[in-house]
Amino acid sequence: MPAVKDGSEQDEGKEARKAQIIAEIRRVAEVLQTSSPTQSQLRANDRVSVSKVKVTFGSWRAAIEAAGLEANPQGIVPGSARPLCTDDELLQEIIRVTRDLGREPGAAETAKPPEQQHRRRAQFGEPIDFRGLRFGPLNEQGVVYLFGMVSRELGFLVESIRTEYPDCEAKRCVDSKGQRWEHALIEFEYRSRDFQDHGHRAEDCDLVVCWVHDWQECPVQVPELRSRLRYLSPR
Repeated sequence: MPAVKDGSEQDEGKEARKAQIIAEIRRVAEVLQTSSPTQSQLRANDRVSVSKVKVTFGSWRAAIEAAGLEANPQGIVPGSARPLCTDDELLQEIIRVTRDLGREPGAAETAKPPEQQHRRRAQFGEPIDFRGLRFGPLNEQGVVYLFGMVSRELGFLVESIRTEYPDCEAKRCVDSKGQRWEHALIEFEYRSRDFQDHGHRAEDCDLVVCWVHDWQECPVQVPELRSRLRYLSPR
């Protein structure tokens, strides 16, 4: 089994992840020619998730400032004088109009900006209706959440989840009677190929848990959650 990294190695891993995130924020800012990129703009160029940015730096503002850019706390669209509505405001508006119409409204039938609705709705994954989760994951954070829902049924006991690589330490059941367990180091990815794209060392990881397994040559075992859900009760 791979050895658990000591504190100094974990610190180095966190600093490397910070550097990767800063580079991606700067790349997005350069592509969009803005000194104040928004969270929605990073989501549209999602090599790094907004959730991981916040976990690593503590806040979106801290990450933006670390990248040497200007924070945009109001979420103002470049070239516009008014801020975007929040996710909660948009959701409540869609619920209100749905009740009035008796069906899901089109973008032009609500009081919120149509262009914002199209962007937000495009962020839904495939419909799965699994235990209160209506749509499948679209990113690594969705995979982490879903794994937490089903980990026990898949034979795992989670010990810790962290920001440095690998993401998770757990015990994995290795016999049908549930009496033998082994230590497992797990990395979460949306696609298994992301493991390679992120430059992770295979010798430091036992499993890559993903939503889509698209890298058959992956050197470590890959449980694909999308396939495993077929064998679990959706309720």
